[in-house]
Amino acid sequence: MSDTDPDDMGPIEPSEAIQDTLADPKLPVELFSAIVALTVEIVEDPWLPESTARDSAGD
Repeated sequence: MSDTDPDDMGPIEPSEAIQDTLADPKLPVELFSAIVALTVEIVEDPWLPESTARDSAGD
């Protein structure tokens, strides 16, 4: 469980590619769950150590 207060996260709108992927009825449950979990993790900590955005920002 996360320590992040849901009120601090604000609205989340996934990219169009993610929206299309999640809307596919053939998407395996495991992949759907992994995408949702990663989305939540990014919202909670947008500067994850594995993020390429962090490297390109000079951090």
